[in-house]
Amino acid sequence: MRNLLLTCALAVALGLGGVAAWAVVRVNPGIRGCVEAGGSGLLGVPVALDEADVSLFSLDGELRGLHVGNPEGFAAPLALELGSLRLELAPESFSGPLVVVRTLEIRAPVLTCERAVGGASNLDALLSRALEAARRERLARDIRLREGREPGGWQGLVVDRLVCEGATLALGPGGGAVPLPALRLEALGRDRGPGGAAPAEIVAAVLDALVRAADQAQASAACIPPGAPSAPAAPPAASGP
Repeated sequence: MRNLLLTCALAVALGLGGVAAWAVVRVNPGIRGCVEAGGSGLLGVPVALDEADVSLFSLDGELRGLHVGNPEGFAAPLALELGSLRLELAPESFSGPLVVVRTLEIRAPVLTCERAVGGASNLDALLSRALEAARRERLARDIRLREGREPGGWQGLVVDRLVCEGATLALGPGGGAVPLPALRLEALGRDRGPGGAAPAEIVAAVLDALVRAADQAQASAACIPPGAPSAPAAPPAASGP
């Protein structure tokens, strides 16, 4: 049962949704299907995963080809594509109160940015949905704790080190593309106390960092004269939780 809960929380954070898998050496069939269903439930858009390769015994794994659809009202079929997500799980995750991801590496994501008439983008819409899901998860747990009930709901989660490299921002259909700087985040969820963060809170924190980077790149791209070469990606920037 403990391994089942760990798998659930881990795939929640990595796959932008929920998961129900069984504790065997390879849990990949369950992870793939449930990441898709849970991700769609969290963000309200279609989510598809090409392949999962997660081992509970070696404490590492990889998700490849995560495709996140666009909210209604936007033209592009996808808002976000992640080439791969690699992770390393801390051994204490199997005996302590938290699932601790030592390292999470996101490789070659492609973000597509479109703006509605009112100015909000498709990425803003996804971020708003993730923040709302995180708020609901935290509120439900706080209410149960105040009433003296078991917290239930979700397994606490922290990510000690997150690296995102090779990201590209596509400026809508036919709008060209610009590279995004490398992203580094540390101690995600540590500020939420001994119980860690809700999985949706981790998802929201990662999306928030990506959206801010996309907004900055889009603003810079708007200042580049037509036909001029794009500016090179900025050096990696360190950022705290």
